[in-house]
Amino acid sequence: MAEEADADGFIETLNVLLGPDNGEGLVQIETGAVAYLEQVVGATNVQARPRVIVAGHPSVHLSAQLTSSGISYRTEQYLLFSAGVAYTVTFSFGESAPQQGREALAESVLATWTWD
Repeated sequence: MAEEADADGFIETLNVLLGPDNGEGLVQIETGAVAYLEQVVGATNVQARPRVIVAGHPSVHLSAQLTSSGISYRTEQYLLFSAGVAYTVTFSFGESAPQQGREALAESVLATWTWD
């Protein structure tokens, strides 16, 4: 990911948060995550994207647009589940980064994911 701000003034980031897997199905998780991003986080243009297999496990994939400190940016978020742990993997990009490029970069990183 970038070490400097892009043309939009945004520094691309990758964040991974861990929490307990509550055992819900992917459809329930996806629906709840979309609602959370829209209603709690204030994201717009939230879309459930095609699921991706990460290290042999299906993941939920969401795209969204957010604004922080007056800077608009886009995220590709993947929700992964293994051995009772939920991983929220969020890639953040400047506003001008195209969907296809965002997904290609995120999924190239996820292709290296392993469960230890």
